[in-house]
Amino acid sequence: FHGTGHSILNEQGEVYAAIKEAQTRGVIFDCSNGVAHFDFHVARTAMEQGFYPDIISTDLTLRNSLRTDKVYSLLHVMSKYLNMGMSFCDIVRAVTATPARLMKMQGQIGTLAPGASADISIVKLRKENVIFEDTHGVKLEGDRYIDNCATLCNGQIVYRRLRF
Repeated sequence: FHGTGHSILNEQGEVYAAIKEAQTRGVIFDCSNGVAHFDFHVARTAMEQGFYPDIISTDLTLRNSLRTDKVYSLLHVMSKYLNMGMSFCDIVRAVTATPARLMKMQGQIGTLAPGASADISIVKLRKENVIFEDTHGVKLEGDRYIDNCATLCNGQIVYRRLRF
C-alpha cells in the first residue's frame, strides 16, 4: 500500500485486475507497514474496492521503531486498519491464523486451540481519539485503538497492565 512509484492502483485509481486475480489465485499480499512506504490514499482506495491485505505486519526494526510515531508497533498498524474500515476479526486473522497457515503451523500457533503454543496477547478496543500518519505526512483521525493489556509467552505472563 505504498504510494510512490508503481503501486497496486492504476491511473484511474482502480486496483489492477492482475493484482486482484493474483490474490484470487493465492498470491499473498502483506501490508508490511513501515516508516517509508505506506499511503492512506492507496490503502483506503484499495479497501473501498474490496482489496484487503492477507497479512498485517510491519517491517519495523528496533532502530526505526523508536524514531517515529508514524508506526511504532504492530498494534498501532492493526489500529490503523481498524480505523480505515477493516473488521476486527479480519485484522486478528491477518496477524494470527493466516501467517500460521502460510508457515504450515496452523494448529500450533495463531490459535487458542488446546495444545497450541500459548503465546497470547490480551487486547482491548479503546475508544480514543488518535491520529495516524502515513509516509507522506497525511493524517487520519481515528476513534479506536487496539491496546495490549497482557502478554503470555509459553503460557507465562510476561506483561500485565495493572487494570484493564
